[in-house]
Amino acid sequence: MDRDAFKGISITLDKWDTLMPEIPLNVVVSPEYQHDILAVSQNLHAAGFKVEQTLDIIGIITGTGDRDKLDEFARIDGIQAIEEGQEYQLAPPESNIH
Repeated sequence: MDRDAFKGISITLDKWDTLMPEIPLNVVVSPEYQHDILAVSQNLHAAGFKVEQTLDIIGIITGTGDRDKLDEFARIDGIQAIEEGQEYQLAPPESNIH
């Protein structure tokens, strides 16, 4: 769900974060741990990260996690970086795009 779904409703960003505490995340696994990416994925899951995909060939784990747990996720062995994921939505085919 994105913020556009709440158009016309007055809500502060603090309240938005309360309503939507989990954010999409991309986790980059350190090269020396890529051979054991499934264990890294399991450790993330145990810490509360909701794993959606484990892309072993490129060393990325995607999913959602609580914004307040980012530091906890980052301390897991094998994590090189954590980036907030981006959501994209294409316009319908019949849209007038210039």
